[in-house]
Amino acid sequence: MANQSYQVGKKTVVVDSLHLSGNNNKLVVKTYVSKAINGMVYLCCRPEYDVENSQLAMKDVDFDINTKNVLYKSAAWMVDGLFSKKLEQKLVFKMSDQLDSVKTQINSQIADYRYQNLFALKGKLDKLEVKGIYMEPDGIRVALSARGTANIVVGLTPAPARKK
Repeated sequence: MANQSYQVGKKTVVVDSLHLSGNNNKLVVKTYVSKAINGMVYLCCRPEYDVENSQLAMKDVDFDINTKNVLYKSAAWMVDGLFSKKLEQKLVFKMSDQLDSVKTQINSQIADYRYQNLFALKGKLDKLEVKGIYMEPDGIRVALSARGTANIVVGLTPAPARKK
């Protein structure tokens, strides 16, 4: 979204950069804008995970109350909802590739894992799914559920010493 222009009525707003953080289970988007209005605006939204489409979307995007008060004085045209709706359409993140990548990484780790001579693990993760989305001060925490099989052998015999 950075360096993109948005038409709001007859005015153009350029999003220079974004910074995301969490507050009270809402995502706070600190947005630096320029062109028709210069400065920083804060937007709040609610993260929502769409299981069917495997995507994270931000809903109810709106300016925080302090930003709204300032904008009413200097740029009331921006508060009409068009800018918020355009951002809401852009704040959608496909998660299927990331979930597939995590699943692949986990499977490569548990396919044949040994920990010293204490135990060995051979497993396969079959399913990985998002169970919840939680806001943290430094970002979004995703709770995952995993299903698969694992065989654990405890008390391994030491590997024979290598001959020199």
